[in-house]
Amino acid sequence: MGYEEGHAAEDWFAAQMEAKGMPTVYKNTWYDFDVHDVRVEVKSCKLCVKKGERWEMGRFHFNDEYNRTTQYDENVWVCFIVYYFSQRIILGFVEARKLEKKRNISIAQVRALKPLQVDEWVKKIWQ
Repeated sequence: MGYEEGHAAEDWFAAQMEAKGMPTVYKNTWYDFDVHDVRVEVKSCKLCVKKGERWEMGRFHFNDEYNRTTQYDENVWVCFIVYYFSQRIILGFVEARKLEKKRNISIAQVRALKPLQVDEWVKKIWQ
């Protein structure tokens, strides 16, 4: 996704966490947020993208090698957000080490990792 869409997804994520009573601090370093003292990277993609004459499922991109490696080493939580027109949906939360430093990951691959849903994740970090 583009720079503006990525920031819109981050703003939306922060609003969702605040609505659940989760304090968020925007960092914009090698990760995006501290949520209740837990590091979170927000990744977003469109549900479908047009490639020439055909449509493909969206993919999440981890382009910066330093960020990707540091996130893996620190095992931050990655929040995956799917964007469909003006709607956003949190696909779930996955620990960075489960991503095995992949540069790109599809929506289907994220689903195969069985990400924690928002309420499950909130309970886990509040323990």
